[in-house]
Amino acid sequence: MPEWTNGIASKAIALDGLRGFESRPLRLEREVSLKFDYLSNEVGSLWWRWEKGDKNVILVKEGDGVAIYITSRDQEKIIWTYGMKSCFVCLVVIQRSDKRRIFLFTHFPPEGIISWREKMRNLTRRVNFEKQERFVNRTKSLIFASGETREKRLRNIESSLREIFEGIVVRLERYPVLNKNGGVNQGVFWVNCSPFPKKVSYQSWVAQGEISF
Repeated sequence: MPEWTNGIASKAIALDGLRGFESRPLRLEREVSLKFDYLSNEVGSLWWRWEKGDKNVILVKEGDGVAIYITSRDQEKIIWTYGMKSCFVCLVVIQRSDKRRIFLFTHFPPEGIISWREKMRNLTRRVNFEKQERFVNRTKSLIFASGETREKRLRNIESSLREIFEGIVVRLERYPVLNKNGGVNQGVFWVNCSPFPKKVSYQSWVAQGEISF
């Protein structure tokens, strides 16, 4: 792993890290606009592990999502994303009675709620959620959205979650407008998908928290 000078990596290093991993040539203008001035040691380590193919570090890019299982015997996995700008992250954690956990994680722009809803339904089908409902103990969700996101859109997201997941507990957290001058880990969000009975923790460039059962 490279050394992160004074605990941080420069924007140039971050951008260079993206070049080999985009499915098409780096959209430099977009990435520079993220104002990725610095990465902390923790996020720098995530990036390094992901680049090296660590299966326990899963990157979700804008307009996409992922669903994973975690048993009580599994290693912790980390799902992370970057470039949030005005986007929202939706995290759903399902605690089953057999101590398994299911994590669903999406990253979408606020105007893409229809596409997000379809992605979320696809993820539930991928984990055969309908067949597992009788094993579900509790379901909790976090919506992490920009302070500029319209209330109507947030209500649509929450109502969609309640439609898909019966009895879900929804938490909303809002982040401030991004600093035009950049900042450490700006636009980055990650969640530690811990096995039962550990708490699920998440962190962004502005806040951190836990989801407990």
